[in-house]
Amino acid sequence: MIRKISLAVGLMGALSLLTSNHVSAAAPSLKWSRDLPGAVIRESSPMPINFDGGSKDIIFGAHNGQVYILNGDTGNYTPNWPQPTVRPINSSASSADVDGDGKLDIFIGSGTSDTDHCSGGGMYRFAINGSIKRYTPTFDGSINCISGVQSSPVIGDTNNNNQPDIAFGTLGLRSWSINPDGNQNVGWPMYWDDTQFATPALADANGDGVTDIIMGGDSTPGGVVDHRGGMVRTVTGEGSVIWEYRVDEMVRSSPVVGDIDGDGVSEVIFGTGNYWASQPGGARDSTKIFVLNLRTGQLKWSKDLGAQTLASPALGDVDGDGVRDIVIGTWQGPQAGKIWAIKGNGAMVPGFPRSSAGGIVLGQVSLADLNNDGRQDILVPTGGGVFAYSGNGGGLLWGIRQGVASYQNSPYIGDIDGNGKLDIVIAGTRPNGTGIVDRYEFSTAVEARLGNAGWPMFHGDDRLTGNVTPPPLRQNIHIPPGAKGRGYMMASKTGQVYCFGSAVCKGSVTSPLTRPIVDIASVPNKNGYWMVASDGGIFSFGDAGFHGSTGNITLNKPIVGMAATPSGNGYWMVASDGGIFSFGDAGFHGSTGNITLNKPIVGMAATPSGNGYWMVASDGGIFSFGDAGFHGSTGNITLNKPIVGMAATPSGNGYWMVASDGGIFSFGDAGFHGSTGNIKLNKPIVSIIKTSTGNGYWMVASDGGIFSFGDAGFHGSVNVGGGVVSGTGQAGD
Repeated sequence: MIRKISLAVGLMGALSLLTSNHVSAAAPSLKWSRDLPGAVIRESSPMPINFDGGSKDIIFGAHNGQVYILNGDTGNYTPNWPQPTVRPINSSASSADVDGDGKLDIFIGSGTSDTDHCSGGGMYRFAINGSIKRYTPTFDGSINCISGVQSSPVIGDTNNNNQPDIAFGTLGLRSWSINPDGNQNVGWPMYWDDTQFATPALADANGDGVTDIIMGGDSTPGGVVDHRGGMVRTVTGEGSVIWEYRVDEMVRSSPVVGDIDGDGVSEVIFGTGNYWASQPGGARDSTKIFVLNLRTGQLKWSKDLGAQTLASPALGDVDGDGVRDIVIGTWQGPQAGKIWAIKGNGAMVPGFPRSSAGGIVLGQVSLADLNNDGRQDILVPTGGGVFAYSGNGGGLLWGIRQGVASYQNSPYIGDIDGNGKLDIVIAGTRPNGTGIVDRYEFSTAVEARLGNAGWPMFHGDDRLTGNVTPPPLRQNIHIPPGAKGRGYMMASKTGQVYCFGSAVCKGSVTSPLTRPIVDIASVPNKNGYWMVASDGGIFSFGDAGFHGSTGNITLNKPIVGMAATPSGNGYWMVASDGGIFSFGDAGFHGSTGNITLNKPIVGMAATPSGNGYWMVASDGGIFSFGDAGFHGSTGNITLNKPIVGMAATPSGNGYWMVASDGGIFSFGDAGFHGSTGNIKLNKPIVSIIKTSTGNGYWMVASDGGIFSFGDAGFHGSVNVGGGVVSGTGQAGD
């Protein structure tokens, strides 16, 4: 279901600053003001852009579809601006020199949720002279139309090819990553399942040195993902999911990344949204903020703020202890319009939460030391003006444009003209629909300063990375070939691939499937893999070549597993009746397709030579073909739980079988290194992965849980509820 959500904030009456918590501080003075008749400005934040090395100018979009750049010194239009787009704008602009010509490029999305999701839009790349360098219409094959882009584009090199990439969500069913020329990157667009309002963040999540993408969005029951709520995913530059965290509300709040507990490891922080909260059954997570481990996606803690958390959190050192805190404003609910400052352990910063003088908050707050006391202070956009609060106790410092306009985006704080005095730029809408943009300036250089741990603009910086330590714009990191094997990957029934350790992801299935994925197999050089669906459809990634499939053949029984040949130039597929289908240089050595089995086949493994294979049935019966030797089975044993998979030893002189309860059965030279047979699992085991030495193995559960034994190292897991179907290892782990 595509979400149509309008979040217009009505202007509140003029508000008095004579409140009980008001503290003394010098307010900035108005430098210039610009009215823009007919230009409703909502969620597109004013962002700085420096064309010529002089004063910064201000860029933003409006609901009339125009992109504006105002001269930072005067507030007048800059030459050749504004420029039109095809649809209204809620997206904020990002900028960087993406082609190395020494000139900044501008990226901004077009299209909002106020109109139908198929009303058009896309991603624009503008040159500084106002010309359109690229327009990328975001055609969504899942709904067969062009969807709007309300998400803001984040810029950074996520493919490790020394070229910046641009990632963003859409109001359709897919998320996007493109190169500077507007072409889709490999593995993209990625099937998401529903709308994405949130702006992605950038960070190296899996520790391989390459920047990954952290995205938030919506999901719908009955779809491919089949989840009522939303999720945050960390995705590689090739579109492979590293981890996923689900909540019961859409994630409209843009995730941010930073170390908030001082342990040297970053966290991912986000709020949620307000769609499912208004539907029958409600949504408990609509009023919460979440803190996840960046590496694993596991929940560190969450906190209920008593009102909806649509706003994106900001990270800054509010209490002056040298560690960044979380700051976020709330939307509707019992605690509506509160400003929260929360320490990295979930405790409150003294003086917070604090009621907003201007009511509910949708925009991300901005942070700077506005009274020069060494702590980050909080600049809050509201429906009744923009208000500053002290980080030292939460007292109200001052307010600007009270009762004049409504503000739904983030203020910009910075020194526009280089005179050493801090400026503030705000952009909102008057009650009559006229846009208004103001620049304020502090009178002296010592009155206010940015500080070293602030958050001066939407999503932290002009590339919108959402990271307190922005990843590089370009990177080309050498990853030693041997390091690629130190990890494993898992596949879900929807075709999403999850990579851990130094496993190299090459992409995921981006389109809805007619049949679910049932297995994944890696090529010998570990630079690619195949996934097979239950109808025998093959999906090839990286160096894995396509050698044929049964996707167009009517099968007697569904495909349940596959195995690659030693050369990587072929593969086998096995059906639940033991039918074998050989492709490429995979030889046919026999099958059980014409035999009545006691129990169905559930998996297979190939011999090291490629001249044979085993099949295993759910009762542990083993069927050997070619040079595959028979080393034992459990066919005559009453099992507590059925067998679900097998793996052969490196020598081919033995094999393991694993049951759904994690029971391990070892035969031949396969050593027993442990099991979960006596442990109560959250979800059943679905697969076993051997290490390259044969001295250990991993077991994979259907919820993405990993259990490591012997020399199998734990590199991470993912919580996907119950959608994981198989896994594959990487040599040298």
